Amino acid sequence: MKKHAYTTQSVIGSSGGHTTISPPSKVKSPDSFTPKVLASGVDTLYLALDIRWKSDVLFKLLDKGKEMAREVEQPFPFYLFIESQKQELYFNILPNGSKGYNWILVGAEYSLRIGNWLDPKSRPSVMLEIRSETIWTRGLPESLERILTALEENHAILKSIKPSRLDLCMDILVPNEFWNMELFNSMNTRAHHFSPFFKNQKLTGAQIGKGKIVCRLYDKPLEIKIKSNKKWMYLIWGISEVSEDMKVIRIEFQIRRELIKSLGINIIKEAFPYLDNIWAYCTQNWLKFQTNPGKHHTQRKTLEWWKVIQNSFQGISNPRPAIRAKVVNTSQEQLAYQLAGILNSFAATKGYTPSGKNPLRERLLEFCSTALDLTQKTDSDLEKGIKQKKAKYFRDKKKYRSATQKRIELGLPTENQIIEIKKQTTKKKN
Repeated sequence: MKKHAYTTQSVIGSSGGHTTISPPSKVKSPDSFTPKVLASGVDTLYLALDIRWKSDVLFKLLDKGKEMAREVEQPFPFYLFIESQKQELYFNILPNGSKGYNWILVGAEYSLRIGNWLDPKSRPSVMLEIRSETIWTRGLPESLERILTALEENHAILKSIKPSRLDLCMDILVPNEFWNMELFNSMNTRAHHFSPFFKNQKLTGAQIGKGKIVCRLYDKPLEIKIKSNKKWMYLIWGISEVSEDMKVIRIEFQIRRELIKSLGINIIKEAFPYLDNIWAYCTQNWLKFQTNPGKHHTQRKTLEWWKVIQNSFQGISNPRPAIRAKVVNTSQEQLAYQLAGILNSFAATKGYTPSGKNPLRERLLEFCSTALDLTQKTDSDLEKGIKQKKAKYFRDKKKYRSATQKRIELGLPTENQIIEIKKQTTKKKN
């Protein structure tokens, strides 16, 4: 299992080998102080929504808005009315679509990409982003409930709500001398990627890891000044300014769906009670700052300042890390669709033309046999490959079941379907 790191923000009040950046000689770890935690929690949330629309009324309104945006050649004002709350959610509708979605709504609180289909299909009906200011000011549950209510009152029947990306973070107040490249000498992570960033030869931030989990540490007030303009964060921190001898550093973990699901979370409501466990996984298992860089892990101890980070997320101390387990996908239906797609592609490259002599399925089976001949594999080779795949499948399945059982015993997030299976098995034994 590979480890990756990213910095994260927080809500106020609320396989590869280890890679270590070895320090130069006689460098002391920045561990002679205790950071002050200003805020911690969810910063941004991306969701994939499967929806069955009762009618195309909203689609027609979106078409009109998009047409107006095209006429003026710029984003055009658009709103969703929430009848039960007598409120409007304001957006700008873009004159173009993106990534297979017909309509794009961009607002200060939310952004939506909406597909032009009434019934759910393999691609999510709506991609939703809940923006940071909304979460920080309203709280995550209310922010989510507000936009879902707006969609439901505009003819949406919500079938599933799955987290696509979750950004967790913590903001800490530290002295200036803490923030330099020596800090990363004590970094201990399984991530293989590390990129520091500088402006006028001064460290502004760093990224650890790539892909399904990333950690970023950066000077948040500087980022507000030169990029995001999120001056409202000072209200969240409870300060009006940062003194010249101090810095506010954001530690932010960006976690994508593949990792979220491997931590036992499939739908968004399953994530809410376990945010501290996800944070614990990120800061205890995936990334740590420790003594004795380059030494064996048994000879390293977590630095005191990082222990504060580990034990201060939303005021929860000593959180238990969520257990990561590789999700075993055994869907024969999905494999069948993949096989059909490959056969179609192969037939196209072979110059397939319609013929009334042989049914199409028979022709595809012939192409399948031709493809196997091209590999020059014997029946013995193919049988050996099947046995290896079968053994791997059962090994992975056994590991996943073992991890799931441990999650249940420790009260950690586990897919509901697995929990139901265990309950049914228990009933049978009794």
